[in-house]
Amino acid sequence: MAATKKSAAKSAPETVEAVVKNGAETATKNYEKAMAFTKDNIEKASTMAFKSYDEAADFNRETLDAFVATSNVLAKGFEEMSRQFADYAQTVMEDNAAHAKRLFGARSLPEVMDLQTTWAKERFDDVVAESTKAQERSVKLFTEVSAPLNSRMNAAFEKFGKPLAG
Repeated sequence: MAATKKSAAKSAPETVEAVVKNGAETATKNYEKAMAFTKDNIEKASTMAFKSYDEAADFNRETLDAFVATSNVLAKGFEEMSRQFADYAQTVMEDNAAHAKRLFGARSLPEVMDLQTTWAKERFDDVVAESTKAQERSVKLFTEVSAPLNSRMNAAFEKFGKPLAG
């Protein structure tokens, strides 16, 4: 029995080595199969998606044009929103100066309190209205900015989705 243990102990490293070698060979074969399968599918999809180099170049050019259009819309939108914000800030400063003049012209504390209360309510209503306008402008700008990119995404799904599904 001692001889069997010694024999088993001597053959254990060889058995482990054989198992590891077989596992590595199997993993390598499976990896090669997976890579070949992936390569074939990529080639099939790209062949079906782009019939020629010119078609691929046109698709990429159209996508670049969409990014340029998006950038232009975004720049113009930010410019317009900045101008509107500056106009609003100018109006607020003018209104505040006029309010200060009214306060200094008040004849009594109750009149000052009435002027201040009216001014605070007007400012609050004005800020809420301007915030609503700014939110509406932002949503409109986002919609305009995303239109060219959405168009290109739809074209990409159309071009790549069909070859892969079929």
